[in-house]
Amino acid sequence: METLIATREPKIGLLLCCAHTDLNAETTGRIRELSQQQIDWNRLAWLASRNRVVPLLFRSLDKTNTGTVPRVVIEQLGRPCPFFLPHLTHDNVLCHA
Repeated sequence: METLIATREPKIGLLLCCAHTDLNAETTGRIRELSQQQIDWNRLAWLASRNRVVPLLFRSLDKTNTGTVPRVVIEQLGRPCPFFLPHLTHDNVLCHA
């Protein structure tokens, strides 16, 4: 069951769903539903980094994407880049090629 903040903040709900290690049909459907909403992808990546779940976020979004997640976001999440450097601010989390 999602918390109140996850209901009010789609990026939090999306992060919680993507942090699952086992993606069942219900979780996959929820990820697809949430990813269609207005998501601040930089902020989501920053939150994933802070909570050390970037690999799970990448894997979940990559597996469930039906075109709602910008391809550049998935590509950047999958790259080795400064996600795990603690001094980053949420404004410069995604790497630039």
